[in-house]
Amino acid sequence: MINNWIKIAFRSFRKNIFFTMINILGLTVGMVGIILVSLYWNDELNYNQWNPNREEIYSIGHQFDWSGKATYMSIASIPEGPTIKETFSEVEDFMACSWLSNAVVKTENRSLYLENYLPVTPNFFDFFPFEFIHGNAKGALSDLQSIVISEDWMNQLYDGKNPVGKKLNINQNEYIVKGVYRIPGISSVSPKAVTPIDWKQNMKDNGSNWGTYQIGIYIKVRKGTDIQSLENRIYNQIILKNAIEPFAKNQNISVKEYMDQYGNSKLALDQLSTIRLFGKASGSGGAEKGNATMLYLLTGLSSVIMILSAFNYINLTTASSIKRAKEVGIRKTLGASRSKLVLQFVFENVIICLFSLVLALALSEILLPYFNEYFEKELKIEGFKIYFDLLLILLLTTLISGIIPALYLSNFQPLNVLKGDFTRSSRGIWIRNMMLGLQFIVSLFFLIAGIVIYLQVSYMSKKDLGFKGDQVVAINFSKRSSNQKYNVIKQEFKKIPGVVDVSSGFQIPASANYIGGAAKDIKTGKTVDLALSGAMDFNFMEILDLKLVQGRNISEKYASDTISSILINETLAQRLGLTNPIGAEIEYGPAEKTFKIIGVVKDYFVQGFQTEIDPVVYFHWNTIPWAKNQMNYALIKINSENSEKTLAEIESKWKSEIETEGHPFKYHFIDQEFANTYKEYTRQQNLFAILTIIAISIALCGLFGLISLVVEQRMKEISIRKILGASQGNLIRLIGKEYLVIASISFLLCIPLTYYLLQKWLEEFAYRIEIPIWPFVVGLIVLFSLVLTIIKIRTMYAMRTNAVKYLKYE
Repeated sequence: MINNWIKIAFRSFRKNIFFTMINILGLTVGMVGIILVSLYWNDELNYNQWNPNREEIYSIGHQFDWSGKATYMSIASIPEGPTIKETFSEVEDFMACSWLSNAVVKTENRSLYLENYLPVTPNFFDFFPFEFIHGNAKGALSDLQSIVISEDWMNQLYDGKNPVGKKLNINQNEYIVKGVYRIPGISSVSPKAVTPIDWKQNMKDNGSNWGTYQIGIYIKVRKGTDIQSLENRIYNQIILKNAIEPFAKNQNISVKEYMDQYGNSKLALDQLSTIRLFGKASGSGGAEKGNATMLYLLTGLSSVIMILSAFNYINLTTASSIKRAKEVGIRKTLGASRSKLVLQFVFENVIICLFSLVLALALSEILLPYFNEYFEKELKIEGFKIYFDLLLILLLTTLISGIIPALYLSNFQPLNVLKGDFTRSSRGIWIRNMMLGLQFIVSLFFLIAGIVIYLQVSYMSKKDLGFKGDQVVAINFSKRSSNQKYNVIKQEFKKIPGVVDVSSGFQIPASANYIGGAAKDIKTGKTVDLALSGAMDFNFMEILDLKLVQGRNISEKYASDTISSILINETLAQRLGLTNPIGAEIEYGPAEKTFKIIGVVKDYFVQGFQTEIDPVVYFHWNTIPWAKNQMNYALIKINSENSEKTLAEIESKWKSEIETEGHPFKYHFIDQEFANTYKEYTRQQNLFAILTIIAISIALCGLFGLISLVVEQRMKEISIRKILGASQGNLIRLIGKEYLVIASISFLLCIPLTYYLLQKWLEEFAYRIEIPIWPFVVGLIVLFSLVLTIIKIRTMYAMRTNAVKYLKYE
């Protein structure tokens, strides 16, 4: 029986090769999207699954208000960990960690700049039980001179030889290697080496400091703990009691007033097993948050493309059913049951889907390097999970695209078809038209959305940013001691041919320092809770071409400009309600003294377009002495001519005079770095362009197939009309009227859905375009043009066909 089905299937495929190819191509494209997205999902969901304690470990995070937007960050105050452990019996232990750091690491015969070592409490390996290649996890971090390194560091520093017991030096601190580990899977926390935190000293210095969030904390709870209840109790009994109520009392304001001004420090406990995608914060110790929004977007879009492909298959198969009506009638007459016929047609669908899956796998393998580069991943088609997913894809595709055509084909009545009556109810035609309409709606959505996304990205790339950074290089200080050499940098680097000027400041576009405090107008008492510090050199505004809207810049000519003079930006002036800010006095939190405003800086973009511009207080480095120790970058403006030679000379001088211990020379151009703030949206623009082409191609292939079948089924009518003098225009109206009506209805249904979704997308931006009407008009014109083109091509074919061929038996 199977052999017979195979013969019939391939005979049918060969006889209808054109429609078979359209079906295979459509399903292949849909499957490629599903396969690539499945690989992405598997990789993201695989984070931390190797860790046996993943269900019991939680990262502590707190909510902070930045630029008026609530953001969760995985940082805590030092006393939180021990206090939570002592207060709640269901918390078995806590582990603290600092931030990933980079340094020049020296051994007896080697000195290398290595990245990602992490200071932690000694129980780190109880929370993250990495596999030890050399040494033992127990007691590996028992003293402050211990260090445990990764297999990667071992290979770089010791050529893969066992380094246990050997010494190495990091930032003038000597350590003894106690072990070498390998991370057995994908881990959110994946340092290249771990060193112990001096926890006793930290508790001595900051054990009662609840107002400073400076460390990452993970807790381990007993199995079966009600996490929501624990989260609420920690917040009410620990955070409110220690981190909010005392500060509100010190300022003689209520707790509610304090939280309204400074935020509520709301607590979040994120489980290690799901923190990568679904955590409110990212996790401490260098953990990065996955892009769940992009994954949902990719999943939705690839599913839509797959459904479009399945609709194509259903439409073309049911529309061409007339060609197999006699076969069904004869087989039913000879005793074939409907269930047998359904199985046969499902079997044919399985063959089509298998062909499509094989092609999709090959195409996915070809596209995977580009997909990895695009999303910065290292995905591979391997492992049991992906093959399970492939089987699932095959089954779902077979069910979606195979059952309806099989039931439809098997439903022909033998008596009717053998008498030559192939007519079916109008319901089948209505369903086909509805599926075609859905394809049109999706195609229009992609086209219109692609245009609007392009307009928003174009708006961001062309908008006046308030600064000019095309020839300004920001060079990163790798350690605090380097920024003390700033005056040397300023004097010596100006001597390099091609260097125009040298400066520095906190509020560098895309690389800002987020230190700040409350700004209070002395006269009115009005307060802005968080104004960022804009510490800078005298020439900072000139080097970035920043503009003043009132007053003057700070200057070396006036002694007061390094003591009590400040500038503010337009945003701060507006929030303080200062219509004439020049001469006004404000009290600024980080300095705890009063300053006089001498100028107002025109707002310029620092973070990107997603958040509003922050209020900023600008002052010279010497005005608030501690600011200079927080300097992160030197700004060097270079001439556009011979820029590569200039950069090479800057690098040589930097390594020989500033970073003398082997730290790498890290720099970026300001304008290029700022462009990275909307890089993800540029990707979305490109993604929608690709999907628009795919969706429209699938819809048009299906339309082409449907019109071809309609023309073929009506060739006798067309031939008679042709003999009676009908023109090509008459035939286009005859055949195309129905499809143009479907396109019109699809457009009307598409408008509210597309507008709503695009409006939601644009809400991500504090600075955005208004959705114009013309993308919708363009969408309608493009759709009508393509539909009419296909109809014209098929009617031209019909007009050229010899009418005698279809009328010779009449």
